[in-house]
Amino acid sequence: MEKESDISLLIYPDIEDFMIAPLLILPIVENAFKHVSNFKEPGKNKIYMTVKKQDDKTLLMEAINTYDQSNGQKHLLQTGGLGIQNLKRRLELLYPGKHELHINKDENTFQTILKLQYND
Repeated sequence: MEKESDISLLIYPDIEDFMIAPLLILPIVENAFKHVSNFKEPGKNKIYMTVKKQDDKTLLMEAINTYDQSNGQKHLLQTGGLGIQNLKRRLELLYPGKHELHINKDENTFQTILKLQYND
């Protein structure tokens, strides 16, 4: 990534007591960086991540990144990677019925939203 790329990480302080399984959100972070666009103007390459509580029992993690369909990544977008498949499997094992994972794409952006209910 070029140094003028637009990268933002916003972590709300109210999540400090919210415990989740180790490395659970890592595949989402990795995918945002792996599949971010490589536009010649670095300012057009964007990654925005937010981690916050949606309510007292639900953690919300959102990642949005730009991508360039003309850059040969189209086949990766259609098949889904091993990281996301493993994440889905881990979520089913660790948070059965207590999670939502949504992956949306439009013309130039990917959005991944993970919601986890507190596992007490």
